[in-house]
Amino acid sequence: MKYRVRVEDHFDASHYIPGHSKCKQLHGHTWKVEVFFVKDKLDERGISLDFNLAKIELANLLTDKYDHKNLGGKSAEQIAEEIYLSFKNTGLPVEKVRVWEGEGKYVEVFE
Repeated sequence: MKYRVRVEDHFDASHYIPGHSKCKQLHGHTWKVEVFFVKDKLDERGISLDFNLAKIELANLLTDKYDHKNLGGKSAEQIAEEIYLSFKNTGLPVEKVRVWEGEGKYVEVFE
């Protein structure tokens, strides 16, 4: 049996994409971030991963590194990769990270 846990949060930040016809100018988004975790067993409390722990980790990361910042020439893919690697370093069982660059557009990073 596998258990998938998902948490989400958002942040506001600006960026630009060098060489892109439309997005080369500085512009902003409200970015949504979803982080997915997978575990194969439950702990003694009957849960796979504490939602609160994952939400706090995500909120701290977004506040410290991304919220209300100019992200420069970073793409959504690069932001998703950074977030994924940050969670890998926490030891939490991250499966993938999905970053939404506004409505209807997202990228996913996973191994």
